[in-house]
Amino acid sequence: MCFFACAFMEAHDSLQLQLSVGRKFSIDVKALDLLPLKVIALSVKFVSREKLWAQCFGDAYVHWELVRTVPFSKNVLGGCAEWLGLLAFCHWDDLGKVEHEIVSGYPPLAVLRRNLRESNIDTGDKDAWTMACRVLVLTLVQGLSCLPALEMLTCAYFKRNTRGGCMEFMAKQAESLFTPEQYEATLGLVLERCKPDKARLEQTLALATAAMEAKKIGLAQSRMQVMKGRPRLRDRVASVLKTDERKAQVDVLLETWESYSGFCYKHQFPPTLSERIKSRLYFLASQTRWDWRQHVHKVLPTGGHLLEKVRAHPITQPDLPVIIRVLESLGMDGAPPFQQMTAFRGACFQSFPVVHVQRMTLSQVVL
Repeated sequence: MCFFACAFMEAHDSLQLQLSVGRKFSIDVKALDLLPLKVIALSVKFVSREKLWAQCFGDAYVHWELVRTVPFSKNVLGGCAEWLGLLAFCHWDDLGKVEHEIVSGYPPLAVLRRNLRESNIDTGDKDAWTMACRVLVLTLVQGLSCLPALEMLTCAYFKRNTRGGCMEFMAKQAESLFTPEQYEATLGLVLERCKPDKARLEQTLALATAAMEAKKIGLAQSRMQVMKGRPRLRDRVASVLKTDERKAQVDVLLETWESYSGFCYKHQFPPTLSERIKSRLYFLASQTRWDWRQHVHKVLPTGGHLLEKVRAHPITQPDLPVIIRVLESLGMDGAPPFQQMTAFRGACFQSFPVVHVQRMTLSQVVL
């Protein structure tokens, strides 16, 4: 009895591998139902992959220079288990409706189906064309051992040892020679008529994402400890960031300073420093699009080494209430406007007639 079926890749592992391949070669991975077909198009031999890609996916982007660096003895996905995991998402249930067209116009697929029948490894039911298309893809993937892959596929379906039938089939296939144009046309039909199981793909991705999030929470939980050194309980992990006190605890334990409480604790501000000054320092440290470090001394002129410490630790995820509080406290009463504001006002009023500008009141300008 053959036990190749145990080597099949799990559905979530197969999908994660396909997503990794898609990101590596700059493929759009949002369309999950097209991802297996694109991986197939990048891995076949005997044909021009660029022409096949253009025929099936139009101008969809792929990093061809990177694809061409893959050695001929390898493909973009992997070995037998990886390809069987990918093909498990692909079905060709309605291909029997055009069987007469396949016999007359696509000899590589028609001859392959006939060889499967003669080798006694054809299913003969509604899955017969699905089996034939999967076998065709396995035989055309570059760098893949066809015989072990075929044995793994047929043993899993028939639940028996199919080594003899697979060897007979491979011998018959070796006697069947076709031109690259015939292979290209047949692969175009196979990719066009393929019906990937989109619902299963989306469900598998959701389960894999949930499992990954659970691992992240478990990792974060293992790093979080209470002040006495005991592990934090699972039921407290979900609400650990809901209060300022717990935010400060997490910042201290993880050596971060993202929250306002953790920011103040990290820098050890003196008790005489007002909340207004500390909030403005926190506001400056949270800026990302301009050089805020040169203005820190204006907020706290006598800071000394404290200012250097603030400059060295920017904030990437600030507390929104603190930012809003600082913005609401800003004012320009009695101070001249910035030169940029004056230029902006002049640019705004250039399109108004002079007679209207002279009669405008302050309320009209505000509106």
